[in-house]
Amino acid sequence: MKLTYKAVLDVNVLISASFRRKPSIPHDIHKSLKAQEFIFVTSQLILEEMEDVLNRDHIIRLTQMTTEEIAQFMTDLRDI
Repeated sequence: MKLTYKAVLDVNVLISASFRRKPSIPHDIHKSLKAQEFIFVTSQLILEEMEDVLNRDHIIRLTQMTTEEIAQFMTDLRDI
């Protein structure tokens, strides 16, 4: 029997993953998430907080993400 893991990820882990620094634990977690190696458990509130944080000026400067990249990152999270 294959074990299926479920995980609730803290917004800070997801924000760190958006920095695209390799190698890093948040990057590895995000890569596993995209590969659907575990079930991502979230809520609309967490996703809204994530989007709010990603759109803050100082986070945009750190991540160097464009508005379009932020929108795609959020779409990808919602689609997982």
